[in-house]
Amino acid sequence: MRKGVLLGAAVILAAVGIRQVCGQAASRDLARARGAKVRELLRTAQGADEKPARTSRTPDGYVRFLSAPQTAHFVVAAGTPQEQAAAFLARWRSIFVNESAAVALEQKSVKTAIGRSYIRYRQRYAGLEVFGAEMILQVGSGGGIEAVISDIMRDTEALDTGKLSMNPSIDGSVAQRNASGFLAAQYERLQFEPTPATLMIYSPVVVGNSGQPRLVWRTEVCNLGEPLARELILVDAHTGEIAFHYSLIYASLSRQITDCKNTSSTADDVFYPEERNNWPYDPPETVEVEFAYDYLEDTYWFYLNHHGRENYDGNPNTTLVAYVRDSSATAGAYWNSTTKTIHVQTNSVTDDTFGHEFTHGVIEYTSQLIHSGESGAISESLCDMWGEWIDLENGVARSLSE
Repeated sequence: MRKGVLLGAAVILAAVGIRQVCGQAASRDLARARGAKVRELLRTAQGADEKPARTSRTPDGYVRFLSAPQTAHFVVAAGTPQEQAAAFLARWRSIFVNESAAVALEQKSVKTAIGRSYIRYRQRYAGLEVFGAEMILQVGSGGGIEAVISDIMRDTEALDTGKLSMNPSIDGSVAQRNASGFLAAQYERLQFEPTPATLMIYSPVVVGNSGQPRLVWRTEVCNLGEPLARELILVDAHTGEIAFHYSLIYASLSRQITDCKNTSSTADDVFYPEERNNWPYDPPETVEVEFAYDYLEDTYWFYLNHHGRENYDGNPNTTLVAYVRDSSATAGAYWNSTTKTIHVQTNSVTDDTFGHEFTHGVIEYTSQLIHSGESGAISESLCDMWGEWIDLENGVARSLSE
């Protein structure tokens, strides 16, 4: 009897082991196939620059970032920027995400500046939005795909096989109560009210966490009266647990953009404050205002997230001031150490430019390197490095003026 039980257990363990080995072998085969397809894509690069393309991949071979050499592009069928982006994804989608028929990439927005177009997609699974999962394709002024950044849910096995049920075990009202209770436990004297709950997919890897995808209810919870606590909360739609949350009361980012309109007279200046509903024109007369607004925010959050520093001077109450289409910026851009402002000429509004000039302000309030000789060279090098890191992190693959 005992021998029979032991023999049965051994058979079960052997079967489990065989399945694991087979599964690992299949995963390796798929990763090799993705690698072969990536190499095939890289061979389609055309242009004057013969330097190799840049790629960043996940451990299982999916592409997270792809950039053609500076004066090159990846060939794609002719058409509008949106049509080129769609054709590229139709041909090469499997190097970014698995072949699940339930996965859809839905165009979210199109932004064009200085000839280049940026097509942003959001990911859905079986019609449900995947929280925070997006891709951006950069289309060159002469056509062709110049760069792709992909931060999406790639492994959908748990969803495809039914291990994760797409039918919620709790309804949205329960999720709202759980989310409100979560904040109420932290702020005992406040009363909270949630927004309507929306069903979606939460893949932890998209936001830099670990774990398997979860079906969640998304809601925002804020206290009644003057907002003292407000959070976006994802509630597991099966267990009712809090799957993910973060505060919606941001640090004190304050920006002011001035459009100088390429004139020397300040009478023509147009001011754009932090509150967009107070802008004199929306959209602005030039897209450079919007890009400056975005790039100041990118730079602000880069320093806060990586260095714990608010603004160039470390003061959370400082307003970041920038001037665009400024004819005084004859060298392209500069940091004014007297007025603590950034000045940029026409067609020079780029993410790395704002990161560079902002870093001059940081240096002024920290190491105080003089702008001469070796000290000046070190200062410029540091500004270049931080500008490039901000460029790499914010999803815009290249400077707009290149």
